[in-house]
Amino acid sequence: MKKILLSIFIISAILLSGCKSLSREGSLLTQAKNQEEAGNYYGAVVNVVESIKIDNEYEDAIRFLIDVYPRSIDKYSAQVDNLKSTGGSNDEIVKYYTYLKTINDSVRGLPPLINPDTKMTAEFAYRDYSKELNAANELAAEDHYQAGLRLLKMSGRENAKTAAEEFEETLAYSPGYKDAEALKQKAIE
Repeated sequence: MKKILLSIFIISAILLSGCKSLSREGSLLTQAKNQEEAGNYYGAVVNVVESIKIDNEYEDAIRFLIDVYPRSIDKYSAQVDNLKSTGGSNDEIVKYYTYLKTINDSVRGLPPLINPDTKMTAEFAYRDYSKELNAANELAAEDHYQAGLRLLKMSGRENAKTAAEEFEETLAYSPGYKDAEALKQKAIE
């Protein structure tokens, strides 16, 4: 009888405490922390923002966002800088600028948050990465456009197919880019 009462008491205590780790927002925070530990700061920010959207007073999630947001910006900015200085892939540069823009936009879209430690409004340093992302998209589009042109000059059906794929990538980065659509159609025919 004592074991049954003890079990009921423990279960009741857990239910009454509103254990956040068992809630949807708690699960998202756990996923965010796991992403951060794996080095995926983009996933960490996206998940913690989703957690806060469910409960914008969830103190553990707010603390985590205050910690992980600037580190995510630093990490992806450093990766962009490294790729630019070493002549890295414009596709990768686009990827990291997309991360930076998405991270900024998602945090900017939250209502004002109260820092649980200072009881003041949490402040986040926002930066608009739209111009940089657009420029990187243009560079990546040109890379794929030039690759498509090189492949079109080569004979063979496989080269033509790959050229069409390059022009498709061009258009994905920059819709309407030069004559990529016409060249894609030419490569398909």
